[in-house]
Amino acid sequence: GRSLCLERTELIMSGKPLRIENIHVRSDGTTFPASIRADRVDIEGRRSLIFTTERDITERRRADIALRASERELLEAQRLAGIGSWSYDPVTQQPEWSAGMFRIWGLDPKLGVPAYSDHKKLIHADDYQRFDDALQEAVRHGTPYEMEVRICRPDGRTATIITTGEAQRNAAGDVVSLRGTNQDITERKEREEAVRASGSRLQDIVSSMGGWVWETGENGTCTYMSQKGIDFLGVPLEDILGQTALDFMSPDEAERVASLFSEIVASKAPIVDLEYWIVRPDGERRDLLSNGFPILDEAGNLKGYRGVDRDITERKQTERLRQLSSEVLGILNEPVPFADTIQRTLAAIKREIGVEVVGMRLRDGDDFPYLSQDGFPAEFIEAENALAERDESGDVCRDQNGDIRLSCTCGLVISGKTAAESPLFTPGGSCWTNDSSLLLGLTAEEDPKSQPRNRCIHDGYVSVALIPIRTNQEIVGLLHLNGRRGGCFSSRMVQSLEGICTSIGSALMRNRAQEQLRASEEEFRVLVENMQIGLVVHAPDG
Repeated sequence: GRSLCLERTELIMSGKPLRIENIHVRSDGTTFPASIRADRVDIEGRRSLIFTTERDITERRRADIALRASERELLEAQRLAGIGSWSYDPVTQQPEWSAGMFRIWGLDPKLGVPAYSDHKKLIHADDYQRFDDALQEAVRHGTPYEMEVRICRPDGRTATIITTGEAQRNAAGDVVSLRGTNQDITERKEREEAVRASGSRLQDIVSSMGGWVWETGENGTCTYMSQKGIDFLGVPLEDILGQTALDFMSPDEAERVASLFSEIVASKAPIVDLEYWIVRPDGERRDLLSNGFPILDEAGNLKGYRGVDRDITERKQTERLRQLSSEVLGILNEPVPFADTIQRTLAAIKREIGVEVVGMRLRDGDDFPYLSQDGFPAEFIEAENALAERDESGDVCRDQNGDIRLSCTCGLVISGKTAAESPLFTPGGSCWTNDSSLLLGLTAEEDPKSQPRNRCIHDGYVSVALIPIRTNQEIVGLLHLNGRRGGCFSSRMVQSLEGICTSIGSALMRNRAQEQLRASEEEFRVLVENMQIGLVVHAPDG
């Protein structure tokens, strides 16, 4: 009103400028905000005047409104993201905080921003020195930083934040202040820990089952393999990723499994107790049991498989050995020529054990030549058939006990002179190894063999097993198995083969008894036919 107008006039005339904002009305009736400034102007020789300027501030008002809205949005975004901003004056060593900083640190804004010296009490003791070193480095050299630190809130809880800092420089390039952000990542760290713990529990469960976790893409190539699977395969992870399980199989096994898997993929079905075998880089065959489920996208398209594999080699080996023992017993009890029986037995052993060659030595006079074999080259048999050592005149050599001296490891096993304390020999008198090259490193004192030939090793057979054949506790021969890959044998397998050789020994005794009976009957028949008198046989009842 009038009184306000007089009051403002007196103020201006006192020499103080007046600045106000008001709403003006245009001639067309529309309104606009205006900035008004009124100043006293003294003109020499005249009385003082009031000079007024007006400026349309519509755009500035709009910019102010937009700025305030942007600031509100920024504050809200910082709140939602758990972010706060700060600045720091190295001279006063006093930080400035946004509202988000108080929220993150759990402090009351009414108490003001804590001094930098108080940060030592607010930051976890194990993290403070690292934080202070980074900030001081930024002050001295302008080095930016970003790190995770733990803070101790007044309510006793510990939070984890990511703090960043960067230097602000003047025209001369000197650091004059720092600014940066804090982001509360406590919930994220807790989720990560929960996921890690859950994954660890899953790994523990899978490991307790003797298995490992894997994942494949839609084309069957591996995209993930847990550490136990990497260790089992014995190759670096980079040599596993991008490969399929088929790449670790023999061609025949890969063809079989590929056919089964294509049917599973076509129907997007789970993998249920799929058994297959692989060959590891060391040449060892391992049997696996695979279970998995399909990974589908929202549209139901197959994106891959995720599952668990278990090593079932021992179980499958036990099954195969049990079947082999049963098969061999059946063969040995068939009423067929003994030579055919032995050949069929060797073929069955070779097939189930998975070696390249198998042979059987049997006593023949003073030596132990191969009675039968499957897979040995003719030149090998020719060179290695005889074991008995002979002198220059061709007579067999004997030891101080009068026993025939037999060459190489075959002779050692047949002689029954194996060393029970050596890992190469079993309590049953067998000799076996999955790395025959180790035998080449033995010194003359360490090597128990007489006249070692090592032909098997030089011919490239990595796995070698020699199993004695006994009749009435006497060793009368041996079963000889060679494999070109390592890992062909296990202690359980050798033990089973010892049992099979016991059955072979029993069959030998039975065969000899039958041969003796046939020979006795033939002698009796010849005797009767050559007698000059008749022979009458009476039954007990007359």
